[in-house]
Amino acid sequence: MNKRDKALFVCLIVVVLLNWWQINSSQKLMNGISQMQSEINSLRFQISNEIGSVSGVVQQIQDESRWWALDETEILNAGREEAEVKISWYLREYQEDSLVTFNYRPVGENDFTTVAAVKGSEGYFYSILNLAVIPEPMWDISISHSSNSNQSDTFEEVYDKERVELSQKMRYEYYVATTKDGVIRTGEVMQLDLNEMRDYLFNSLHTHVSTQQNRPTYISLVETKYLENVPYRLVEAHVETRMGNRVIEKWPLEKQGDTNEAAVFESRIETTQDYDDLYIVVRYSEGFTVERKIQ
Repeated sequence: MNKRDKALFVCLIVVVLLNWWQINSSQKLMNGISQMQSEINSLRFQISNEIGSVSGVVQQIQDESRWWALDETEILNAGREEAEVKISWYLREYQEDSLVTFNYRPVGENDFTTVAAVKGSEGYFYSILNLAVIPEPMWDISISHSSNSNQSDTFEEVYDKERVELSQKMRYEYYVATTKDGVIRTGEVMQLDLNEMRDYLFNSLHTHVSTQQNRPTYISLVETKYLENVPYRLVEAHVETRMGNRVIEKWPLEKQGDTNEAAVFESRIETTQDYDDLYIVVRYSEGFTVERKIQ
């Protein structure tokens, strides 16, 4: 082996050693980074647990330090437009002969309505309110549009601004106040959502509309029976097209099934005349109707 070959051989060994060192160093670096990432994740998990524990303690302290606490909300009598609601709470710090009041207002309004509280037993008080009720069921509608029988192209949920606004009117802000020897003490303002009162009057409704190219429109209506004895029962439903206020065509929604959990109504409609709007109309046991525009 001449000097040139020896030099090349030495250079080759050096290159191999350098590559091995670089690979080994890279592997150690990657292992170090991986270990560091594991430690960071572990630390993040511990911090998250600590924050959760602190938040829980803070919430517990706030709850225990509050001088009053809401007990329950009870529907005493529910009519179609007004309900009698009993709201009760507990005063941890009550002085005899104090005047206790319940103050409430619909969310978004400025003035509170004040109602005197009735003293119960052992620090419990309650007030009975006569509140307006939205005279219709909870009702959601979805629509799917298909270009053929195998694939749905689009899906949407009907957004009804007017009914969302009505729903907002069933949300209240309230606080409790006590007065003793001219000194007034007020609690923090809290929120109360009474939309559930509608479930005491109506079963909720769920509608799905499916349209396919060159096929009749399929409409299903499901009345979900959460409570056994709601005052108002759905007795008839139909679909109709309108031109302004004039009904153009009408199709009944036929009952396909009725169990303890739900009643299902279906129809397939095919319009033959021009129209402006498509409505679902449901008639209840007391003779009144509720309707929703779906197109």
